[in-house]
Amino acid sequence: MLTVMPAALESLIWETRRLFRALSVAADHLLEPLGISASDRALIEFLARETEPISLAELARKRSVSRQHIHQSLARLRNPVWIEKTTDPNDARSLQLRLTDEGHRLWGEIRAIDKAFLRRLARQVDIAGAQQAANFLHRVRNAIEGYDHD
Repeated sequence: MLTVMPAALESLIWETRRLFRALSVAADHLLEPLGISASDRALIEFLARETEPISLAELARKRSVSRQHIHQSLARLRNPVWIEKTTDPNDARSLQLRLTDEGHRLWGEIRAIDKAFLRRLARQVDIAGAQQAANFLHRVRNAIEGYDHD
């Protein structure tokens, strides 16, 4: 049984990586009419989930990416009016970010595209199985995040 378990987990990880890549390609294709990439979408989503302006450093920490990644994503963004950058009142050397009204409108368009994609996908997969898989992946992620890497 122990020899089967690592192979099953390895297969799960392989499929997860391939799924992530497939989702990225699909997102780039679906978001083409908006002139944004999956990477742009991620930054917009990060900020859409915030209720208050957030420092660049805190956003990077919460989303488990580097500050450099956030900086690069900001620099690549096609339309800078989607995100407001202000000086952090607690640290004049730091920026705070938030979506502007235009950014929230873009997020609404992105969500409409997401929902249409999910409706099409739901016709091809078992929804109950999808929920079970999501629950299982959540447990795997928690185990990985709690793993002592030393």
